[in-house]
Amino acid sequence: MRVARYCLTVVCLVGAGQIASAQLPLTRVKSVYPPSGQVGTTFDLQLTSGDDLEEVAALHFTHPGITAAPKMQEVEGKQQPVDNQFVVTIAGNVPPGIYELRASGLWGVSNPQRFSVSARPLVGEAEPNNALEQAQAIAVNSSVFGRMDGGTDIDAFKFTAEAGQRIVFDCLSERLDSQMDADLMIRDANGRRVTWAHNTLGDDPTLVFDVPAAGEYVIEVHDHTYRNGQEYVYRLDIHTGPHIALVMPPAGQAATKSKFTLYG
Repeated sequence: MRVARYCLTVVCLVGAGQIASAQLPLTRVKSVYPPSGQVGTTFDLQLTSGDDLEEVAALHFTHPGITAAPKMQEVEGKQQPVDNQFVVTIAGNVPPGIYELRASGLWGVSNPQRFSVSARPLVGEAEPNNALEQAQAIAVNSSVFGRMDGGTDIDAFKFTAEAGQRIVFDCLSERLDSQMDADLMIRDANGRRVTWAHNTLGDDPTLVFDVPAAGEYVIEVHDHTYRNGQEYVYRLDIHTGPHIALVMPPAGQAATKSKFTLYG
């Protein structure tokens, strides 16, 4: 009898394991590109990584001023949607910040994926920009988005600065649900390292650069361990505006008035 009961128990456990492994598909978004958009613009956006993305027909944002429509193409004389590609419009009154999007398709509504909105001029990185001599020109008080595309990818951007100027470099990666653990490094025109930053705001780097001499400099962006892929995206802000590093106290109670001190 003991042997019989033991065998029966084993059969039941195996059956339970088989039932647990039979899970239904579920729409899941892991990355979108670009991961950021500029206020008052319309642009193409693609779901670049995820699971069970069949027949995704709509994107839903947490701000009503951000809307999306399927990107269309002509196939045999008829307009048909392009798989996982959308035309996104950000209205001119949408405040800059981080929002969320969800995709809905054959397998339901997806998880939330973070998406940022910039009020500054926003451009995409242009390859090749992996070396000092290939650095892409970018203006101070603008933003650039990019992705670690392959190998030991480094994205280099050159900018011109004045002596005594204070420039803030803020890289959003973790804040955009990216897998990228970003590093920032500034070099002078001769390639010498001037300063660098890593993990200053959570896992994101922020660098405040007091320009020692007028001239051209290069800011490099790369993953800390040089990983790459569709999910390794970032947005880099380069600006001379205010930058808040710390707020004390860090929280407040609803429906009350309190005093807060800003550091930065």
